[in-house]
Amino acid sequence: MLLGVPFGTLGALLGVWLRGMANDVYVQIGLIVVVGLAAKNVRGRSMTRPAAPR
Repeated sequence: MLLGVPFGTLGALLGVWLRGMANDVYVQIGLIVVVGLAAKNVRGRSMTRPAAPR
């Protein structure tokens, strides 16, 4: 969690910057999604596999 979220965010921002895109609402929503997926992936469960019932 400590490195997954910052690397995901920096990678997404670097991609936006390299392509010369504007930092609009769509980019900001995408960054929120990247942070959420990175945080969820660090905990061991991906979005494609449902959580096992306890």
